[in-house]
Amino acid sequence: MASRRNRSLSATYLMPVIVALLAAGCAGGINRVAPADLNSMMWPEIVGLTTVNGVDIELDRQHPVTIEGDVLHGMLGGSPYQIALEEVRVLWVKSSASDIFELAVPAAAFLVFLGLAIMYWASTVGGGSL
Repeated sequence: MASRRNRSLSATYLMPVIVALLAAGCAGGINRVAPADLNSMMWPEIVGLTTVNGVDIELDRQHPVTIEGDVLHGMLGGSPYQIALEEVRVLWVKSSASDIFELAVPAAAFLVFLGLAIMYWASTVGGGSL
C-alpha cells in the first residue's frame, strides 16, 4: 500500500516539471542580434526587430522576411513593411536549435507523462507492483 501511495505522490510532484518542460518547448528560442552581426551566408528566420527608438515590432511569421541591400522587407499585420537597417537596433532571430527543441521538449514531456500514466494505471488496475 505504501508503494502505491509513493507512486501517486511522485506523479503529483512530477506534474509541475512536465508543465514547465512543455512551456519551455513552446516558447522557442529567439536570439537578438545586431543587423551588422548577421551572417550573410546563413540567413536565419527573422521574426521581429527593435528600432533605434526602442519600438518592438513583431513581424508576421507566415511571410518570409528578406533583406535587400540595406532595407528589411516583411509583413506587419498583413500589410507590406520595410525599414532601413540603419533604423534597426536589434533583429529578433529564430535560432535553428529552437526548431529541434520545439519538437523534442514537448515530445519528451509527453513520453514522461505517458510513462507516469502507465505506472499509475498498472498500480491501480493491475493491483500489483511494477
